[in-house]
Amino acid sequence: MEIVTETVNPHLLPSLPLASRRVLPHCPAIYFVLSGDEILYIGQTNSLLLRWQNHHRLKDCKSLKNVRIAWLECSDVKLMPEIEKSLINWFEPPMNSKFQQRSTKYGETKQRYQIMLTETASIELDRVSEKLGITRSELIERVIRQGFLEKVVLLEESA
Repeated sequence: MEIVTETVNPHLLPSLPLASRRVLPHCPAIYFVLSGDEILYIGQTNSLLLRWQNHHRLKDCKSLKNVRIAWLECSDVKLMPEIEKSLINWFEPPMNSKFQQRSTKYGETKQRYQIMLTETASIELDRVSEKLGITRSELIERVIRQGFLEKVVLLEESA
């Protein structure tokens, strides 16, 4: 089964402020912790309501401003682990432990940045990263590390 993660926009899903977590629905779901435009955490649960009564990230989330919990209800709970993994790999949320302060093969710690791209640029970035079997972030890292940005500067200067 292929999960088309790029079609999921957590900001358009049903959501509630963290303070209203006691009225979350009692349903199986993939959930997103949002703060403004940032996706901080992605998880899965058989009961969204019960999960957020005592979530292991609750204290971290309470220390932030404007936190919302968005969810994608899942009718087939057997698919949730695969969907969750795919969405975590796509969005790389900083509070999912895999993406917290990890060193890269370059000996540096990764930081989260948001960039705005045109749809055409985003599609091309996806196409090339899929062809190479790497994430979008790794593709951008390689472009920078291999000096391609400097080549763009040289091309602009010679035009």
